[in-house]
Amino acid sequence: MLLKKLYVKWAVLLALALVGTGCSTISTFDQYAYQQATNLKVVTLAVMDLAGEKDLAQLRLLKAKGMAQINLDEFTNGLIDLVAKTAVSVI
Repeated sequence: MLLKKLYVKWAVLLALALVGTGCSTISTFDQYAYQQATNLKVVTLAVMDLAGEKDLAQLRLLKAKGMAQINLDEFTNGLIDLVAKTAVSVI
């Protein structure tokens, strides 16, 4: 019986030690680390936003160049058709 009480005391002490160490945080709150992480998040979001704007600007530029090329191609094809029709009508 005495041995059983001793085991129970040790089991309770071991359980309290495990709960006391297991429930503690890994590290304490560090204000400087929090500020650095927050600033890094803001900078990262700003860079991502700028990258998106740059891609959008490039896409608009390519679209404008593409539309200019389409207009140029249509003009060239129309001019070639006009010249061909005129040449056929002259013959």
